[in-house]
Amino acid sequence: MITNFTTGFYTKLRLWPTTWAATTAYAVGNIVKPTTYASHAYKCTTAGTSASSEPTWSTTNGGTTSDGTVTWTTFDTLTYNTLAPQTASLPYITFGLLTDMPMGAFQDTALFEDMTFYVNIFSSTSVAHALSIGDLIKTAMDNTTLTITSYTSMRCMREYTGNVSYNPDDKVFSIPMRYRVWGSK
Repeated sequence: MITNFTTGFYTKLRLWPTTWAATTAYAVGNIVKPTTYASHAYKCTTAGTSASSEPTWSTTNGGTTSDGTVTWTTFDTLTYNTLAPQTASLPYITFGLLTDMPMGAFQDTALFEDMTFYVNIFSSTSVAHALSIGDLIKTAMDNTTLTITSYTSMRCMREYTGNVSYNPDDKVFSIPMRYRVWGSK
């Protein structure tokens, strides 16, 4: 059941970023995902125009992909962690399940009616960049219906968006968000 909720949340969240397009001008900082999503996203690190056919994407975090006159850098946008690993390329988005009791303490996990997920956004660019990623997440997730296997499709509601914080040691901006998902058998 927990896996079903997490998969439903992840499937909706991965709608961000936008899908790569052929012969399109991209600016440094633009972020895309391949037409066949494979758990990676790509940040434009050299501006230009994409090729007429989709490139073979690198799957190495921090690796590069040449695409027409564009260079893309690979980063993992989504994980089941709540913090970005120290080796992560930024921007980085994480999400994780929040519960009030240890998983082994539940009498019957099928009785869950709701789940809380934390989403954390990390950017090394600027406050404005972190906020723009937050806006994209809100567009994809706020008040949407999730498809949850074995459950009636239910709503995903944003409960909280924290202030942008800055870690001067890592030079990283971050924004915490919290979503609640209601499910019904």
